[in-house]
Amino acid sequence: MLKKPWALKQGLLPFSKDISLVRVPKSDPIFATLFLEHYPQSKGILGRQLNYLIVRGGEILGIIGANSPPLNYKKFREYFNVDNDLNFLNNNVFRLIVHEKNLGTKVLKLFRKTIKKDYKEKYGDDLIGLVTFVEPPRTGAVYKADNWDYLGMTQGKRCLRRGSLGKWIDKEWSEGTKKHIFARKI
Repeated sequence: MLKKPWALKQGLLPFSKDISLVRVPKSDPIFATLFLEHYPQSKGILGRQLNYLIVRGGEILGIIGANSPPLNYKKFREYFNVDNDLNFLNNNVFRLIVHEKNLGTKVLKLFRKTIKKDYKEKYGDDLIGLVTFVEPPRTGAVYKADNWDYLGMTQGKRCLRRGSLGKWIDKEWSEGTKKHIFARKI
């Protein structure tokens, strides 16, 4: 279990017996370590983002975060009935390093409440929902238990874009992994 004793002395982590989310930048050493252990091939977190340490009693239980969703993803725009991607986020990481019954659903409930407020504060837009991709053999059981809607599977295609946002010079498609897609309105 990962602990950061100096943070406890300085009061940087809450001592509450309740679960809390501590907002941190993606460069936070604990967040970055847990993220890169979970996704060692990651090239980083892009776009709008909110990242959190999951804490209880001064103990780190894991991390959770969200960032801008894939651009112009038709399935998401239809689900949320929107014309742009600024009002929903992709739950890009959810990693618990402590395992106990119902912890995942408790964290997701707190995450929805916290991120809605933080998103409005940071970006000025109303957050209407979250999406996530779950790579098999995982089934998304924690999202199912938290009443997220299953939207199907991805096509398993990856796109590497070169250029600047809105002015892509080149797109390169390759085979990727098919993933389960879940979404939840908030």
